[in-house]
Amino acid sequence: QKSVPVPFQGDRLGLSTNTKWKRVALQTGGFTPIVWDSNVLKVNRTNGKFQERILVVTRQDILLIDPTNFKLLQQFTLHTLKQISVSTYSDGCFILHLSSVPTVSKSTPMKGDLIFMCPHVIEVVVKTFLAVREVTNRSLPIFVGNEVEVLGKDGEKICVEFVYAKGGQFVAQSK
Repeated sequence: QKSVPVPFQGDRLGLSTNTKWKRVALQTGGFTPIVWDSNVLKVNRTNGKFQERILVVTRQDILLIDPTNFKLLQQFTLHTLKQISVSTYSDGCFILHLSSVPTVSKSTPMKGDLIFMCPHVIEVVVKTFLAVREVTNRSLPIFVGNEVEVLGKDGEKICVEFVYAKGGQFVAQSK
């Protein structure tokens, strides 16, 4: 009997053989092996709208890439990851809490924690946890709950609550 009915996949999108990825990899400092990648929806903290992104976890960094043009939007090291939070619902919501957010453009101010939706939430949490432990020699805290504090732009604190809505929809709302 298996504990996970579907085996985890690392390179879900086949990026390691994609020529556009190779351009991004050179831009980010070399060909660090991909730990995990997938299409995700990034939740905009100000208006709750979704943005399609490619989330890539390597052995050094976490990258956010625009899937339409493969432009690197954000890059931060695994060392800056403080915690991962997930909701108790089967909604695929997870939050990457960051200690600081160095961006591609050094003139861009801190953007805050990142909220995502992904059908492979357990997979991304486990793969990211293991990558952080391997690189930093520390266990990354994982929080499971329906109310969590998120750092917004320039460090402002926002309380996000995951709620069950009618019709089986799940929503995140700020308090």
